[in-house]
Amino acid sequence: FRSHQKHDPITGLPRPDLTIKLHPRSRMGLGYVNDTFSLGLDYDLQESPPVANEAPSQNIRFGAEYWVMPGWSLRMGYRQDQVGLRDSATSAGIGYQWRRFIAEFAYAKSDQSEAGGLQLGWAF
Repeated sequence: FRSHQKHDPITGLPRPDLTIKLHPRSRMGLGYVNDTFSLGLDYDLQESPPVANEAPSQNIRFGAEYWVMPGWSLRMGYRQDQVGLRDSATSAGIGYQWRRFIAEFAYAKSDQSEAGGLQLGWAF
């Protein structure tokens, strides 16, 4: 992806073009699913090259989901960077599914950052 930048509105100087290259990531994972809960574990088989000014990473992740009642689920997860450049993060969320409509709210926290997300989707 290449983005051509406009000139800086204050100085009038040209800004450098931004280039982002996405690379495929090889992962290995295991999962278990039954009627009330699911577990998942995945591992990046090689270090992922950085995007823009980010640090490289190689993660191991664990996640669990428990169906509390029809349509509602509780989720939790853990991510650890094997390269050691990012702090480990924990996450929690709730999900709701009605027919093909899906809504999810999640919150993640590490020593360096904190994030929240809302996702609305349509399953097909």
